[in-house]
Amino acid sequence: MFDSDITSSTVQQDVSFRLFKTYTIWFHLKVESVLFQFQFLLLIFLQKLMNVSTFYSLFLKI
Repeated sequence: MFDSDITSSTVQQDVSFRLFKTYTIWFHLKVESVLFQFQFLLLIFLQKLMNVSTFYSLFLKI
């Protein structure tokens, strides 16, 4: 009885630890993907900004 309680407790801890690890990895991947998308949008925005600034500089030269 006592041995089986210890075993089930250990198994339960192991399972919860694995779930926690899986969730943590998933969370990190999710955060990285969001950051990557944000970076991508920022890059596009900066590119547009550069295009606009070059356009204005050409316009000012005229």
